Amino acid sequence: MEVNEAADHRQPRAGRQGAAHLDLQRHGLADFTKLPTVDAPVLKFRELAEDVEQPIGDLMVTPVAVTHTVPTSGFIVQDGVSGVVYSGDTDRTEALWRAARNVRGLGAIILECAFPNRLEGLAKIARHMTPELIRRELDKLPPDVPVLIFHVKPQFYDEIGEQLRRGQRQPHQHAGARQDLRVVIGWGQKWPPYLRRSGRPGEPVTPF
Repeated sequence: MEVNEAADHRQPRAGRQGAAHLDLQRHGLADFTKLPTVDAPVLKFRELAEDVEQPIGDLMVTPVAVTHTVPTSGFIVQDGVSGVVYSGDTDRTEALWRAARNVRGLGAIILECAFPNRLEGLAKIARHMTPELIRRELDKLPPDVPVLIFHVKPQFYDEIGEQLRRGQRQPHQHAGARQDLRVVIGWGQKWPPYLRRSGRPGEPVTPF
């Protein structure tokens, strides 16, 4: 999926279809945009205009610019009743979280966390998140929405997981009130894929 220039001034947020095809050929990979046949391929590219809600199948998708070393989009995906927000690769950002506050029935935010806290300098250069940067970002997010963590580099898996655990009880400010960053153990026993910023301190947290 790619986002290209719309009829107005919006800028492309990903490469051209031809570039994608070139990459496939260069790496010797099967081109599923032509398989099993050109008329009925497994994969089709779709251009999406940034900040515009557009239908894809039964869903509505809105690309929103995020903060990265190259032009990159997060995505808001809705079905008319509920929705999710996917950050893509990003550093601390603004527009996506503003848009997230308007999503009806927001069920989850899927947010990257590529580096541990000790590599925050590198994370800022590469425009990625750490557990501490996520903690600082939470006040921008809608309250009481689970945050699912992805993009964890394998060599930092345990270190990032432990830092997320430690951060779950660190208070932070939201609308003048103390809030908690909590971790809910989900997949496996060592690494917590879920975070929840609760709008009601002391309330039990259940997995999403």
